[in-house]
Amino acid sequence: MNVNLSNAVRMFYGKSSYEMVYMEAIANALDAMATEINVEISAQSKKIADTLQVTISDNGVGFTDGRFKKFSNLFDTEDTAHKGLGRLSYRFYFNDVEIESWYDKSKHRKFSFSDDFDGKSDVDTVNEDEWIGGTKLFLSDYAKKKLFNNSIIDVKFLKNKILSHFYLRLFLLKKQKANIVIHLASKIDGKEKKAVISTDDIPDFKTIPIEDTDVGVMFTGMTLYYFVEKTDDKKPSNVVTAINVEGRTYAQNFITKEFFHSGYNMVFLLFSNNFNGLAEANRETITLTDSNKQLFRNIFIKYISKILNGMYPDIATAQSKKREQLEGRYPHLSSYIDGNSIGYMQQSEVLGKAEDLFFKAQREVLNAPILNQEQYEKAKNITSSSLTQYILFRQRVIDKLKSLDAGNREEEVHNLICPRYRVFDGKNAYNDLYKQNLWLIDDRFMTYSNVLSEKEMTKLFKIIDPETDYENTGRPDIAIVFSSDPDKSEKFDVVIIELKREGIDIDKTLGVERQLFDRARELYSHFGEKIQRMWFYGIIEISEKVELELNGYDPLYSTGKVLFAQKNVKISLNPMKTIDVGVYLVDYDALIGDADRRNETFLSIIQNTFKESVEEGE
Repeated sequence: MNVNLSNAVRMFYGKSSYEMVYMEAIANALDAMATEINVEISAQSKKIADTLQVTISDNGVGFTDGRFKKFSNLFDTEDTAHKGLGRLSYRFYFNDVEIESWYDKSKHRKFSFSDDFDGKSDVDTVNEDEWIGGTKLFLSDYAKKKLFNNSIIDVKFLKNKILSHFYLRLFLLKKQKANIVIHLASKIDGKEKKAVISTDDIPDFKTIPIEDTDVGVMFTGMTLYYFVEKTDDKKPSNVVTAINVEGRTYAQNFITKEFFHSGYNMVFLLFSNNFNGLAEANRETITLTDSNKQLFRNIFIKYISKILNGMYPDIATAQSKKREQLEGRYPHLSSYIDGNSIGYMQQSEVLGKAEDLFFKAQREVLNAPILNQEQYEKAKNITSSSLTQYILFRQRVIDKLKSLDAGNREEEVHNLICPRYRVFDGKNAYNDLYKQNLWLIDDRFMTYSNVLSEKEMTKLFKIIDPETDYENTGRPDIAIVFSSDPDKSEKFDVVIIELKREGIDIDKTLGVERQLFDRARELYSHFGEKIQRMWFYGIIEISEKVELELNGYDPLYSTGKVLFAQKNVKISLNPMKTIDVGVYLVDYDALIGDADRRNETFLSIIQNTFKESVEEGE
């Protein structure tokens, strides 16, 4: 051999799995046109690895002079589909590899595949009654300290592995009327086990050609082989998606199995002669670029969906139902969701792809200098979709509020309405749309000029009038200013919101009223007639005891408890001066429930609009 064998083993088989010993020997036997292959495994014990011995024999044409010459030159192969390196798997796991072969009706060849293998063998002529035919491979002196997994010497496990590894090759031989039989036998700890792979074990694959428009120029002539059957509903499903390269199966997780919880046995093999060369030297993995992975994945999803929807109405129904659910929850993406991918991709990925298409369409419209009729219609759809996206965002905020533990919501609710210690300017309202949620209180509050969250009154007064020298360290939880323009002496509106933690002492809860009145006095005392309107909100726990203590409040329509009173607040005693102040007291459950009810109305309108739009498009 013209290559240092030990170095070659280390170079090419550093991560080979043990099963490749069997796969390589069986592949070579099939190359030699064998129809019967015998695999015999023996060991004193699973725990004593160095007693492991394997004999693999076949009835193929054997090591003829030509075949032996190719074997002796490591990289010399019969065609581009073979790398000539598979035989190194024997030496990776066994120090002693003896090969014996009978060929040409009277020849017998024997040699050791060892480090000092020099490409020579012992050849003699045998009598007809001594001639056996085929090749026998005897492996001993296991090179590893232990078996990595006991299943690798279990004949039932190996049967499934061999079948799946050679799915397509065995099927094509079956189509050629070749009667292939592989006998598996083991004797471990004195216990014998047997298994057989016969023609009956090989699935009857059907085929569907892949349209060239789906694959581009690199992989034309692609075919999907598939085998599908419904089994016992109580058994977990077996779903295999794989690439077939050089006669071997390389399983790839191209799809999720959402619709295959139980009761299915399915194998999908993608084949093309152009796949030759994709396999790694150790024959265990294939090399795929990211673009090829995506290409193959799209093909599997499209054609598997096509096949299964035609065969199993229950899968088609499940897919349709899932699509309706997604479109109901994300109506703005209705026309962008790929229905075929539902159930075969993670939901997040289905939605991610739909969003990418939506944003792409959005960019096309925004970058168009002049809108033609088609772009105009698309612009209307995108505008509707953008609004829907925001409504859905609001729903997620509501769902977050619903998930909070009652009795300990003050800080979280505060941060969701408006993050603490933040200031927002109305000039940037669009950019800040997803950063604050004043609509939870009232949708009108989204038209703010400024918002301050847990900032001192001094900061609030400076925003209203930059020339003021007023100082006050009091901190309203949230303050909102509308239409303020002191330079033009225009009047302004203001909203003050205070939150009280649930479960606190009743006196502290009722103290929210005094806090709100104090804010009203401070604002009016400094700005007087410039104030056009003021609203005051207390978000508190409204228990029966709290209601009994409150005076002058009337209940408002709500999903929970909302109370309102027009209060007469004293500004000064001498002279006596009062102002009318509207105070809203809102229970936490009412805040969440009312916001949910309003948003639900928007969602319903949008869902019906998009549904009608999609139906018209179909």
